[in-house]
Amino acid sequence: MRAIDCGIKLNYYSIEPISLHNSFLLSEEELLFFRKHLHDDISKLSLQLKLTQREKEILWRISRRQKIEKKLPSFYNHIEIYYPESISLEQCSSEATALFKSSLFSGYCVLDLSAGMGVDGLFFSRHFQRTLLVEPNRSLAEITAHNLKLLAPDATVFIEKGKTAAAFLESFSTRVDLIYVDPSRRDDTGKKVFKLQDCEPNVIDLMPQFLNLTNDVLIKTSPLLDITSVCESVRFVKKCLYFIGK
Repeated sequence: MRAIDCGIKLNYYSIEPISLHNSFLLSEEELLFFRKHLHDDISKLSLQLKLTQREKEILWRISRRQKIEKKLPSFYNHIEIYYPESISLEQCSSEATALFKSSLFSGYCVLDLSAGMGVDGLFFSRHFQRTLLVEPNRSLAEITAHNLKLLAPDATVFIEKGKTAAAFLESFSTRVDLIYVDPSRRDDTGKKVFKLQDCEPNVIDLMPQFLNLTNDVLIKTSPLLDITSVCESVRFVKKCLYFIGK
């Protein structure tokens, strides 16, 4: 167990500091191969070459990198970034929206209960001295920890790997300056949902716990939500902000 001090009191959790994952790093020879094919048509290249399994994996990384050039320029510009499955790339925040959200708050400690690829966490870490992330998908959490260590090596960022927001909050009692959550808008079958109570985590159910830990909660929602009904369900809403971006 590792110690985390959010400035108010010391508690112990299974949350870990972000760190590099050796299996995601490329050797010098692999980096040469990576750079050689950075701008190639990967689908065609995969058919033309007699590739080793490792070369196929590297081409897979290049193909994902090519898809996020405009959405995630910081990730795109770092060659050692490791990419998750396409669904995570599609659902993650763009850097433009992360920049906007992170500009709204600052302080000592922020708790992001829906880390995903860590795009929001990366930008929050520029405004908070401590950034705590929670990601229920352990494999994605490993990737996120690796990438954030590359992109923010000097930031103090911790990540809880493999726990849901609800499970994490059962044992978390340290007050923070901000809780941020971007609920997943897909159910267990992959079908899209829109009501906050149908998303994961369920912020309606967790709101009392949120308010025991912080005065400020920032929730990213679907543009299709009925704002009036959301305000009635969540209560204590101070602002509804609109930002349209990819």
